[in-house]
Amino acid sequence: MKKCCQTGAQKSSAESLRLTGGRMSRFALAFVLTVSMSQPVAASTDEFEKAVFAALHLSEFQRMPAEQRKQLAQASLAYWKSFDSRIPRNSPAETEWLLRELDTTDTTRIGRAINSPAYAQKQLAELSTNCIGIFEKLLIAIGGTKDIELYLWLKSTQCYSNTGVAHYQLLAGLSNGRYDGAFKMQSFTMVLSTITGKLANTIVQE
Repeated sequence: MKKCCQTGAQKSSAESLRLTGGRMSRFALAFVLTVSMSQPVAASTDEFEKAVFAALHLSEFQRMPAEQRKQLAQASLAYWKSFDSRIPRNSPAETEWLLRELDTTDTTRIGRAINSPAYAQKQLAELSTNCIGIFEKLLIAIGGTKDIELYLWLKSTQCYSNTGVAHYQLLAGLSNGRYDGAFKMQSFTMVLSTITGKLANTIVQE
């Protein structure tokens, strides 16, 4: 009889645990879904480039006041930070090999080095790091001393005029070597013409 009562109690306890566990599982699932939905979704490369296009204010042909220049600098900084985050960094061993192969007069070794993924990654990382630095400085300089701002804008053109960037992406296995590949770069020509055109003209005239 005692055994029977114990079995009944055990069944009751097991049923209670099952129901409690079910409620906890549903609560945990709801919690996870709530947290996941509340997390910000990282913008894609395409979205970053669209933000740059929007910041060019292409429908306005003559002037680009400080507020619009700030928008372009912010969009460009976000673009290059995204670009930079996708570039693998060379390991110490790869860096050592690259420096050793470049520090020679042997053209065969030099040719092999500059056509390696390690060299391509080095070039891309240097480009994105440099561009991030330029646009961070620009956000401080806009609306201040116009000579400094103009200098930084003209310096930023090197971010968009590097003709080897698509080749390096292909060499590093990061994209297909096209400006509409994994790294969206179709805005580069328009950014260049805007900076050297209405943007520079506006600063000079202010």
